[in-house]
Amino acid sequence: MFLLKWGLAQNPELSSDPSNYSIDDFNSLKNTLQQCIPFIRFYNLTSKEFSDNILPYKEILSEELFTDLLRSFLNLHPDSKVNHKSKPRIAKEGIPTSTTIDDERKKPFHGIMESPFH
Repeated sequence: MFLLKWGLAQNPELSSDPSNYSIDDFNSLKNTLQQCIPFIRFYNLTSKEFSDNILPYKEILSEELFTDLLRSFLNLHPDSKVNHKSKPRIAKEGIPTSTTIDDERKKPFHGIMESPFH
């Protein structure tokens, strides 16, 4: 998001609302940011960040990059491997992993499983 703000500052004639951009406006921003785009960690963004901050500026991305990003964020092809690293989801020690109700006591019982990942 900081890079986008910087790119807009380099092109003061552009508004912060890309819905009003012409093709020339997008091309100006694309030319400003083209050397920086390969260094953006798009795959570390949340789906909301992608939707709110990247999608409105899709015209400055290559078609290949944009398609890969859509596949990743929309999970269109779950078997395809996109070149990014995601953090594993590991439960922390002491977090309930299941809940059952004891019929005799009618109280929930939270089972705590020791994580082998510590």
